[in-house]
Amino acid sequence: MYHIVFNCNDNYVKYTAVLIQNIINYVDKNKAFGEISEDVIYTGGGGECYTINEKRPNIANKSECDNSNIESKSQNTESKGDLNQDSKNNFNIESNQASIESNKPLSLDSNNFNIESKNLVLNEAKNLAKNKKDSIESKSQDSKDSKNCIESNTLSPAHHPINGKDSIESTNQTPTTKKIDSNIESNTNTKQIEHFHFHIISDGLSQSNLQNLKILESSLNKNSEYSKITLQSTIHTHIISTNEFDNQAKWGFEATQSHSAYFRLLIDRILPKNIEKILYLDTDMLVLCDVRELFRLDLKDKILASSSGYITPTPSFREFQPFDKTKEPLKIMMKNSFCSGLMLINMKEWREQNIESKALDFLRDYKSEFADQDALNAVILDSISLKGSYGILIYQYILASKQKQKEYEQILNNIKIIHCNGPAKAWSNFFYFADSNIKHLVCDTWWEIALGTSGFEEVFKDLHKKLQADALSYCVKYLRNDMESINVKIESLQRKVFRISYPHKAFRNFLRRIFNIT
Repeated sequence: MYHIVFNCNDNYVKYTAVLIQNIINYVDKNKAFGEISEDVIYTGGGGECYTINEKRPNIANKSECDNSNIESKSQNTESKGDLNQDSKNNFNIESNQASIESNKPLSLDSNNFNIESKNLVLNEAKNLAKNKKDSIESKSQDSKDSKNCIESNTLSPAHHPINGKDSIESTNQTPTTKKIDSNIESNTNTKQIEHFHFHIISDGLSQSNLQNLKILESSLNKNSEYSKITLQSTIHTHIISTNEFDNQAKWGFEATQSHSAYFRLLIDRILPKNIEKILYLDTDMLVLCDVRELFRLDLKDKILASSSGYITPTPSFREFQPFDKTKEPLKIMMKNSFCSGLMLINMKEWREQNIESKALDFLRDYKSEFADQDALNAVILDSISLKGSYGILIYQYILASKQKQKEYEQILNNIKIIHCNGPAKAWSNFFYFADSNIKHLVCDTWWEIALGTSGFEEVFKDLHKKLQADALSYCVKYLRNDMESINVKIESLQRKVFRISYPHKAFRNFLRRIFNIT
């Protein structure tokens, strides 16, 4: 079970929908969780890199990371039809799973989804294969077993009202039991079910956007019968108040600035308490990998794993000025400063170390330049650094020198997740004059996904047409700015030529300016 969290306002929910579609598109439907390539996603101190399952030397102050805890998800499919027949106005969390072993229903505890041994995964797979063989050889046994049903609970999440408002999901739900016939299509029992829960935190969503999200959710649950795994997707919306952050500076690019960036600090308050690991992503991310790669990382006692957004982890010294001028500035040496736009979070440690309270205290006491990111970096000083290929800041690449861009290109050749930060949004005209390779990698890829996002197709068709119509005026504006820049340079060169050609005149003009002689 994978929990992925976003925050956005109503205007940005369409881009969040694209990101959800993007994530599902890049899940390898022919690989179960344990079969995903063990790419190097953790960079140790001093530049050493280790694969997830590699035995690492015992060096002080190095984070441990192995493959001892593989989260093997094994769930049962619901009967065909609408996913949320019991709740037309709410998105449900299905937090209990079941799998079949030796032709008997096996219920897994809803608070414990970790299987501590690879052997157990392999044994379960062998048992599933044996069950399929037995079902083919013994029709009568299948008929007998069909009377046994697998029970899966749909639990009401323990949401906490925020300033009188609650999640869009019903808080009046009581645990209900759904019966699922055990012989739903012969091949479904051999498939591993991967359940993705997408959580959208917002200060308000329109009814049209909510309806479009339900259409998207229904579309995501249409699986191919030829795939090795079955994907189940549930979209949850959590509506909160921004009152808590009214005194904080808004964050975002130009007209899109809002307080939504701070919402991620409240994840423990919003999400169900049985969730142990989440992946947080900013809406302006472009995912070019199977996100289950990240979920394979064992965070152990670390609070989170993230990347700086640059080529390598970025140590930095920061000095934060207090609002109370009688207090001393807060000086911190950050070993691995990270971008809060991508975070794999250990919710158990987040809760135990009281990160929410510490971050909110920091925002009340000190001035923040980068909204919640400063607060999180100030209170989480020992995080795991992901490779630069996860969350590279594409705007910084575009602004970089030619020499620096060559270093970035080594990452872009094996890019995993791109962060379209600042003005470099994939849905804007920013990439109109960009390098053709970058334009294809970012802009063309994003638009291909956007125009195929169920529920939002017409929205993006209209936006795409508008951008094409605006392209000419954008070109004129771009060229005008270029001409103004060229004119400034020409005037500067003319002054330099004059000083070189007529040094005595230049000196005379200098004296006139000094002594104010006309």
